[in-house]
Amino acid sequence: MQQELEWKSVPVGVRFISEEVCCASSGVVFARFNNGVVDGEYMVTLSHLTKEQLSKYRIYVTGKDLIKKEDVYWHPATVDFHSSVVRGSYGRAAGRALADFVKDLLVQDFITVPGGHSLAKRDFDVFVVGLRLTRTRLTDVFPLSEAEPVEFGGADEQSSIAVEAFPFSFTNPLIFSKFSSFGTVISKVKMGGVFVGYLSDVKYLENSAGAQVKISRSPKSIGLLMGALRKRNGDGEFAFILSWSQLLHILNMNRISIPWQASAASPAGNLLSKCSVFPVVVSDKTSSVWGSCVYLGNSTFASNFHVVESYVKNRRQVSCRIKLSRGLSIRISQEDEILVPFKSIDLVFIRLRRESRARLATAGVISPSIDYNYKIGDRVSAIGFGLYYNESLVSPLQTMGHILAKHESHLFEDSAELSTSLIATSNSCWNGSSGGALISRETGALIGLVCSNIEVALPEPMVSQENKIEKVPNFTFAIPIEVVVQGLQLSREDSSLRRINPHVEKMWTITPYHNDIIVEKVKL
Repeated sequence: MQQELEWKSVPVGVRFISEEVCCASSGVVFARFNNGVVDGEYMVTLSHLTKEQLSKYRIYVTGKDLIKKEDVYWHPATVDFHSSVVRGSYGRAAGRALADFVKDLLVQDFITVPGGHSLAKRDFDVFVVGLRLTRTRLTDVFPLSEAEPVEFGGADEQSSIAVEAFPFSFTNPLIFSKFSSFGTVISKVKMGGVFVGYLSDVKYLENSAGAQVKISRSPKSIGLLMGALRKRNGDGEFAFILSWSQLLHILNMNRISIPWQASAASPAGNLLSKCSVFPVVVSDKTSSVWGSCVYLGNSTFASNFHVVESYVKNRRQVSCRIKLSRGLSIRISQEDEILVPFKSIDLVFIRLRRESRARLATAGVISPSIDYNYKIGDRVSAIGFGLYYNESLVSPLQTMGHILAKHESHLFEDSAELSTSLIATSNSCWNGSSGGALISRETGALIGLVCSNIEVALPEPMVSQENKIEKVPNFTFAIPIEVVVQGLQLSREDSSLRRINPHVEKMWTITPYHNDIIVEKVKL
C-alpha cells in the first residue's frame, strides 16, 4: 500500500513551576499520520532556560481541548530533549549567525524578551525543548485526528502571519487559550549570507515564546516564535521567528523529521523591485545616526530634512553617506546639491554631482512609478531602515498597513485646486524609517514619503514623572507624492515665487487652525 503521510498540529500552553519562581511558554504538538494512523507524536517549545535551570522545574501542559467550562486541566510533562540553537551542531554557521545578529542588536541597546539578555550578557542562547507527557501518550489527551493539517515551509517578506499561542498563562488561560495574534513578515534576516530567521511586526505577548507561526488562513507553518527584540528606550520592538530551516538539524537529531520545503519567492510581493530605498548615514567624530531615502530618478534622492539637518548645518565637520550596497556608498560632498523646497515641510532632495552618477548604474537603482489615485482604506507598504541598521545587511524593513486619512488643502497661497497635503497610515514606523517609501500594494507605485510616527500624552492615571508620553509606532504620517513632485519642481525654480499655505504649515506641526462653531439652533 502506498504511504499517504499527513501532519497535524495543536497549540499548547506550558508552565514551568519551581519552589521559587514560575514561568510559562507556548508550544505545539505535532502528529504524523500514515494512511490515517498516527505513527509519530511530538511536542516542542522554545526556552531560554539552560538544561540545568530547567531541571529545577515541574512542567505542566494544557490545550484548548483540556479546558472544560471553568476547569483547566494541566498534565505533567518531562523533558525529552534540550538542544541549543546557537551552540547546537546545526552547521554551526547558522547558530553563530543568529548569535551575531542578536549581539549586534544588543550593541544597539536592544534586549531579548524573554531572557532579558543585554549587552552585559553576551552569552545569548535559545533552546529547543522536546516534551512528553509523564503518564500517558499525547494522542490519549489531545484529539489529534481532529486537529488542523499543517505543512512546513518558508515565507516571503510582506507575508501575513498568525501566531497560535497561550499568552498570559498565569492570568486567565480560559480567555487566552489558542490565542491568535496577526502581523507581517517585515524582513528575512541574513548574517554573512546565512539565513537566520524572520523579523515581524506582530506584537509579542507574554508567555508566547515557542508558539507555532503560520501563514494567515493557511496550513503552512514557517517556524516557532523566539520572542521579542525590544529597544530599551521604548522606541519599539520586533518579534523574531526561528524558521524551520534553522531548526531542521536539531529536530532530525532528536528523531523528528518534518517534511520542510523551501518556498519559491513571490515576484508580485517584492516591492523592492519597483522602488529603490537606501539608508542615509550622518556621522560626526563621536557618533552616527541614520535615516532612509528614496531614489526618484535623474540622480536625485528624496528624504526628510531632519535626517540630514546636522550635515546641512555643518558640512565641514559632519559627513553624509548614502549606502547603496554592502560594498558601495556615495559620500555627499560640497559639489552635491541639497535642495530644501519648503521650510515648514520636512522634505529634502539630494542631487548628485556627475562624478557619483556612475555608481548609481552599478547599484542598479530603479526610478519608481508614481500614483495619485490612492484612497482611504487602500493597502500600503512602508519601506525603510527603521529601529535597526547594520552596515553589512543594507536591507530595509517592509511593513504593511492601510491609509487611514488623507487631508486635502491648497498647497500654496495661489493654488487654484485642492491637493493631498498629508497622509496618515497604520504602517509601523520607527526612528530610522524617516525618508522611506510609501508604496501602493495594488500598483507598486510610490504614493508618498514616510515622515514620522506620533507621540501621544498618556491618560492621567498612567502618567508618571519619568514617562508622560507614549510613542505609537503603527501610526505613520507621510508626505504625499503630490507634495514631493511639487517640491521637486519648485527646487528647480525660484522657491521665493510661491508661498506655501499657512494652513499646511500648521497642519504639519499639528497646530490647530480650525474654528469650532457650536450650533445651538437649527433653522427650519
